[in-house]
Amino acid sequence: MSLARTLVTIKRGGVYHPPGTILRDFSTSEIAGLAGVVIAVDDAGVVEAPIDPLAPVVPVDGEGGETSDADQDGAGSEGSRVEAIKAAIDLLDPEADFVKTGDRVGKPKLAPLTDVLGFKPEDAEIEAALAISAEQL
Repeated sequence: MSLARTLVTIKRGGVYHPPGTILRDFSTSEIAGLAGVVIAVDDAGVVEAPIDPLAPVVPVDGEGGETSDADQDGAGSEGSRVEAIKAAIDLLDPEADFVKTGDRVGKPKLAPLTDVLGFKPEDAEIEAALAISAEQL
């Protein structure tokens, strides 16, 4: 079994894993089949793999080996958050993850969107992400 780093948000074992997450127990054929979604990595850049094979392994980021607070709480520039929200909306299930009635009809439900992103987006950010998506159609 090999380690794989996610290039995009993926759902594995019922859990969303954001880009850059290192997951264990991928076979070489699985990694080849998911080209463009995950890449194989060696364990040189990984700190202490968890026992649960579906749990993410924490990658070493920079010299200190710790990720920044901005990476962990989803904070960042507003533009990067909106782009992340737009990408997360594209991953949602159109049948189950969007509001069908009321004031928010056609907008993504907050719980699944927060699960994908790892942070709770503001309504204005969601609106901006939806506007970008509409422009690109």
